[in-house]
Amino acid sequence: MLGVLLRDERSEFKSIINGYDTTLKISDDYAPHLYLLGVNISSYKKIKVLQKEASDLRQKVKEYEKSVMLLRQKKIDDARADLNELDAEVSIIEQDIENLENTASYDALEAEMQELDESILERRRQSAIVLDKISRLEPIEAERVEISTDELSEYYNDLKAGLGDLVAKDFDELKAFKAKIYRFQNEVLRKRRDSLERSLKEVKDALRVMDKEYQKKLRLLDQGGALKALKQTFATYQEKADQLADLRSFITGHDGAVSQRREKLLEKDTEVQRLQVNINQANRIKLSFEGTILDIHNFVMGNRQAAIHVETVDKAQVVDITLRIDSDGSHSVEREKTFIYDFSLLTNELTGERHFGLLVHDNIFEVDSDTLKRSLGFIAQHAPALQGQYILTLNSDRASSDAPDAMNALASSVRARFTKQSRFLKKKNQED
Repeated sequence: MLGVLLRDERSEFKSIINGYDTTLKISDDYAPHLYLLGVNISSYKKIKVLQKEASDLRQKVKEYEKSVMLLRQKKIDDARADLNELDAEVSIIEQDIENLENTASYDALEAEMQELDESILERRRQSAIVLDKISRLEPIEAERVEISTDELSEYYNDLKAGLGDLVAKDFDELKAFKAKIYRFQNEVLRKRRDSLERSLKEVKDALRVMDKEYQKKLRLLDQGGALKALKQTFATYQEKADQLADLRSFITGHDGAVSQRREKLLEKDTEVQRLQVNINQANRIKLSFEGTILDIHNFVMGNRQAAIHVETVDKAQVVDITLRIDSDGSHSVEREKTFIYDFSLLTNELTGERHFGLLVHDNIFEVDSDTLKRSLGFIAQHAPALQGQYILTLNSDRASSDAPDAMNALASSVRARFTKQSRFLKKKNQED
């Protein structure tokens, strides 16, 4: 409340709402202004609380989303499918562990699993050996003799009359015998290949049966496939159960925070509507206050081209109080706007009922000479009837030069004069 009544010079009088040092980054607070304008501020305060709660919940939602990303390297919407998959995996492992715990002899089962694993490895070695033997069985083809019987007969007839015919006959018989030998060898190889392929099929069939039996007894999977040792069952279960618990906690917490935030925002919207109703109900005070602004504006600026508007807005500030005066926007006019607004709150008959009756402006009139003259003239004219205390600091040299008549009229109101020789509290002060 004092922020509205005690305007710090370092606020530079840039805003009618915020009267604090601009370097402090203090957010705007409309509660004092609404209170002075006759508006019930309970809704405004509740809205600010709801905004803070909604903001905290939004931050919590982001933290849950970040946690899910770290756990599963996925966005939370994509991780929902992982939750169902993990739930199914953990259920399967739990069932398998329960089956194992119900087994009469755990040691016997472990030994059986080990034996089955070794049998599978042995069958795979047998399969590799048979495949190697098959690859070495190449079919034997009969040798081809390109010399004809007639050529051989002619050759031997040249050597000895009559001998070539005899040799040619024997050679035909030799070729026929050799062909029978090659056919026999190929038949033996074919039968050997058939036997090896049957053995390979038997080994593969046995492997399939063993694999099914192994998977039936130990149906626990990790990221790479079948577990190699029974003791890994419990480690895998613990890891997946922890992931499931964390993921479920994050998603449940996320959804709960989102739901709560929606409720807070809906409640806030309801309070905003209620606040707007309260603003509308206080319209009589607002119109009276605006009339006071126009009177001061007309005296200082020479016209009634000014207006004030109060309404709720869909922003963090909740409320917007806009005061427009003639030619506003410049450094000098913005300071004058703040003076008109504050002085109207102090002197208006309706806002004055709630006002503390105290207003401090620390060097507000760093304005052009004409504005300074008219403003001090207005203060001098209305000072006698002022119900309250208005404290104003001025550069007396400049004020006496630009507005001598006003300074003479205000002479009786001067309570303190300070110079380099006569300092405030008789002490030299210097800001850090």
